[in-house]
Amino acid sequence: MATQASIEYYLALDRSDRPRTYLFGPSPDDERELWYFEAVDDNGALMAIRQLTIGADGTRHAYSPQHIEDEWGFLTDQPIDYADELTPCDAGQFRQIWEARQARSSAGPRALRHVRKVRAWTRMIEWTSWQTLIAPSRGTPRP
Repeated sequence: MATQASIEYYLALDRSDRPRTYLFGPSPDDERELWYFEAVDDNGALMAIRQLTIGADGTRHAYSPQHIEDEWGFLTDQPIDYADELTPCDAGQFRQIWEARQARSSAGPRALRHVRKVRAWTRMIEWTSWQTLIAPSRGTPRP
């Protein structure tokens, strides 16, 4: 359970003018699950201030200083010490994914079109990352 001190810590990081780092990649526990992070450096530790988890079934769970935890999970309270295993993305790409987090529960064809665009964009980023970062080092085609 989040304490008032931890909520205030994340709010202070969120409100700070520290440079943001945006990353995404598979969960270390389940490669079918994608994690997206907006993070800032705090005395040498890369701390998430926004985290979006997209499950294999498309279910989305978003965490931030304004919504630290729920019955499904929580904003990670540990430094992102595996950033080298994640793929950088830019702020605009992160915002597009972040803003689409509620689209699955929104009614109407416009919301569904947006979800399809985000899924297509995510697949494109994953494929590009695979081809440029992983496949050349392995010398093998993507499975």
